[in-house]
Amino acid sequence: MSVVHQHFRKSPDPASRFSSAARNYSSSADIQWITARKLVARLPGKSSPADILDLGCGTGILTRMMAHRYPTARITAIDSAPKMITHAKREAPDGSVHWITADARSFRLPFAFDLIVSNAALHWILPLNTVFERCKEHLSHGGKICLALMLDGTLDELRGLRERIAPHKAPKTRLPSPPDVLVAAHSAGLALHEFEVETVSVVYPDCRTFLQCLHRQGVTGGSAASRSGGLNRGELVQLASEYDRKYAVPSGGVIATYRVMFAEFINPPAT
Repeated sequence: MSVVHQHFRKSPDPASRFSSAARNYSSSADIQWITARKLVARLPGKSSPADILDLGCGTGILTRMMAHRYPTARITAIDSAPKMITHAKREAPDGSVHWITADARSFRLPFAFDLIVSNAALHWILPLNTVFERCKEHLSHGGKICLALMLDGTLDELRGLRERIAPHKAPKTRLPSPPDVLVAAHSAGLALHEFEVETVSVVYPDCRTFLQCLHRQGVTGGSAASRSGGLNRGELVQLASEYDRKYAVPSGGVIATYRVMFAEFINPPAT
């Protein structure tokens, strides 16, 4: 989520950031747990796919849910961050999942999948059309892609305050819009079955905890930080103070909102 890339020291690339975050990722990934559960609830329930690919699996949050839902399926999970894969293997040590370190834009496997899933990952992996093209190559005819990804408008509370406090350090990048996703999938030859955009709210104890969670997820420190620079200590203190005041909830804590797209695409059957 590029909206907060500038808050902490940068890492050289997404794979390095997420590898560094692997140890604490699952315990801080509130939104990823929420969207994974919502995604699983939307999955086709009438049949059990034989081969499943989890693309951008991270520490395996969605992967383990898939293994529980489809216990007879052969599951492969891919992530570009080696330490994420290492951590995921520790969480699922029984060998039921084939874990692979690979880039979603360039992976090649010698077989096709009935179902490809991805949770809170593809918004990191650009250009999207390249990802969808790779997915289509690895989908059986009639196979499906079911995904959840973050959209532009995610964490607008944080972005708005940040841009007001340090307008000269405004982020240079944004998350994809629904048309960005739909056009990329269509250009790859995938047919849209359905999609929905949902605003998901998460409550954190305070802004400092919220920012720490983002940092532990590997969200911070992307390419935008190298262009516009990070917030200094005074700016961070001001941001946290104003966020705690402006976005407090009556039950205690502060709210952050995520704009999430849930979508299902189909690889059209051969004619």
